[in-house]
Amino acid sequence: MTSKPKVESKLVNKSVEKKRFSLRLSIDLYNKIEALAVKENRSVANYIETVLLEKII
Repeated sequence: MTSKPKVESKLVNKSVEKKRFSLRLSIDLYNKIEALAVKENRSVANYIETVLLEKII
C-alpha cells in the first residue's frame, strides 16, 4: 500500500490566525471526503485543510 507523505507540523501552525468560511459540497462529495478523513482519523475540516496544504505548498 502506498502512503501519502504527511504534512510537516511546521506547515500547520495552530497559532496562525485562520479564516472561517462556508463551503457548499454535494452530499456525495462530502461523503467521499468524510470517508477519507475517517481513514486518516481526522475531522472533515482538518482533512480538507491538510489536502490543500499538500497541494499548494
